[in-house]
Amino acid sequence: MLSAENEAVIVEAANRLSPEDRLLWLVCRAEQDPVRRRLLHETVDAGLSWDRVINKGRYHRLLDLLHYHLQACGRLAAVPESAQAHMTESRSVARRMQEKLDTALRRCTQAFDEAAVEHVLVKGPTLQRLYPPGVVRAAGDLDFVVHEVDLPVVTKALAAAGFHLQTPVPQGLTPAQTMRYCHTFEQLRFLDAAGAEVEIHFRLHNYGPPPPDEPLWDRVACWVASDGSSRPGIGLEELFLYLVSHLNLHAFGRILWYYDVAEFYTLWHQQIDWTELARIARARRLDVSFHQTLQWILRLLTPECQLHPGLDLLCPTALQRATFAQLWRRDEVFALASWIRPFDAARYYLLGGDSILRKAAYLRQVLLPPRAWLAAHLGCRPRPGILLRYLARRRRERQNWATITRRDELLGM
Repeated sequence: MLSAENEAVIVEAANRLSPEDRLLWLVCRAEQDPVRRRLLHETVDAGLSWDRVINKGRYHRLLDLLHYHLQACGRLAAVPESAQAHMTESRSVARRMQEKLDTALRRCTQAFDEAAVEHVLVKGPTLQRLYPPGVVRAAGDLDFVVHEVDLPVVTKALAAAGFHLQTPVPQGLTPAQTMRYCHTFEQLRFLDAAGAEVEIHFRLHNYGPPPPDEPLWDRVACWVASDGSSRPGIGLEELFLYLVSHLNLHAFGRILWYYDVAEFYTLWHQQIDWTELARIARARRLDVSFHQTLQWILRLLTPECQLHPGLDLLCPTALQRATFAQLWRRDEVFALASWIRPFDAARYYLLGGDSILRKAAYLRQVLLPPRAWLAAHLGCRPRPGILLRYLARRRRERQNWATITRRDELLGM
């Protein structure tokens, strides 16, 4: 039972948002309490721009949750038929993709097991436990972490399972060089005939110079999927740190990721070893961004909740908090803005607490990679001027990302 004070906090947070954003805010959770259920009824009954709700909900991958909560609260019939049709189509697409990925997961894990390849699954079925029954977490690929020395075996195993490498990689690289190449440009993407995509990672966090070894191997956990099968995955503390840093890496790009962080915290905050999490976060230079991001998301989606005292172990200074808030546009995050001006974790790393030498090594890796690597990445010959072409492309991609993520605003959502 919510106290009167907590009810007032929830209502105040809801009233700060436009009606359309308020609806998405209300459904961005696994369960509805009486106050939010009442607010949902009032919001729907007061009238909405359903085009804006659908467009923004589709981009942020919230339409399955929207359908679930509208149906659970008995307000689905109040939605125009055209909007219901869009929700139905979006849910069908998510289910078809999930079927592809489920099939791909079985084939990949069987191939890895037969080849004796140590691997862990990143997110995937692990996060499906955070969603209500019947709601599919929208996903586009499967992510595995493997040892770089196992790359030849991994590639052969995936090929036997019907997956073929899509990422252009220079010939003749050692496993360590391949790992650094991926760390500089992109992960190894494999695709099968059905369109299921698999990404192979060698390091969990892809900013800063890669460590010699991946520390997560010391904390591998066994996760049970919804079908009862078990998969090797990331340990609880390491996975939570990854979920939160993933938001930073992609500049708060999708509201669905807010949901993942808040529901993960709600479900497992009592089981998390906060002292161990603080140690890992500091070792990864993620303590400030983890603290600020988690605090923001919980205050946004569950303003009435009391933060676990373990989070105090990571509390940054006032200057660090102010810097983070300015760089990542706290007001835009709290407004559920469709476009957060990009400032990703890789750039924030350069402002963090690592040594100058390591930061210089990272900048050299990203801005001055070998010419043969640039040629493979760009799909051209390693001719003079290729570095300038690469840097210009990086700038265009950043500008294009701003345009793409802002498209819903440009369309007048």
